[in-house]
Amino acid sequence: MTQLVLHWSMANSGDSLGSIGWDLERDGWPGFIAKHVRPALLWCRASGVTPALLIHHPFGQYTQEPMHLDGWDYALAADANWLLNSFSSLTSWPSVTREVKVYGYVGGADLTPRLRDLPPAELRRMVMRNLRPLADAGFRGVYVDYAENAICHEYKGINAAQSNCRSVDVITLAVADRMFPEPCGIEAAPRAFPAFRSLWGRNVIAGDDTWQHRYGPTNRNPNHAALGYDRGVLTGSVWRTLNYSDDAAGTVQAARAIAAEGCVPCVYSQPLIRAGVKASELLEGVN
Repeated sequence: MTQLVLHWSMANSGDSLGSIGWDLERDGWPGFIAKHVRPALLWCRASGVTPALLIHHPFGQYTQEPMHLDGWDYALAADANWLLNSFSSLTSWPSVTREVKVYGYVGGADLTPRLRDLPPAELRRMVMRNLRPLADAGFRGVYVDYAENAICHEYKGINAAQSNCRSVDVITLAVADRMFPEPCGIEAAPRAFPAFRSLWGRNVIAGDDTWQHRYGPTNRNPNHAALGYDRGVLTGSVWRTLNYSDDAAGTVQAARAIAAEGCVPCVYSQPLIRAGVKASELLEGVN
């Protein structure tokens, strides 16, 4: 059972192609794994914590659009071999996925007009092409950005901002379901209206601030019932992400609160390791 998720956001983390940091252009994926992933796994095992890993948008962000699914296509167009060639090699992610569960976080298609408007067969090929490296590397599954609104029928809410059209990301989810051992997860959380029923059983990932605004005990949206923010309909697991922070004590406190509410905290391990925090401290006092 996953107790803790170790999270690395690749896109928008640095200045190299695809706005990727972590010295990946210099070290490649094997170097990233040796420098960052292996120490984090040892950190968890030292205090008996069972982690999963989440790699966020691994092939970069290349446009001004919202997070787009076709990062692999863009990296391929740029001959970014440091992002492409070693991803699924035996010395890279497969050496990790044999030991622990690893997941990807990717963009969708519905928020990106040039992807949303692709002919169906081409849309399917695009999804498969851009998810294939993760599947080949042994990832257990993926989470799709904004897929909380991946619905088959139009939903008319209390105003235009709360309404949603049909989403082509129903295809993204269906394709991903068939490519990985575990069903595709969604961000952030589907609303408690019949139009979203098909999403209620999926695993969910959400930023902790977003989750608190919708479901939290203290600063919850006062209109949560009318907006459909009812945790009771969600039957999948819930991962809640915390931002990268050098405030190790604050991260520990937030992670404990997340775990106490029956969710899984999703953290950046590097500041915690530097601060001498044990992985088990993030779960202290939680049954």
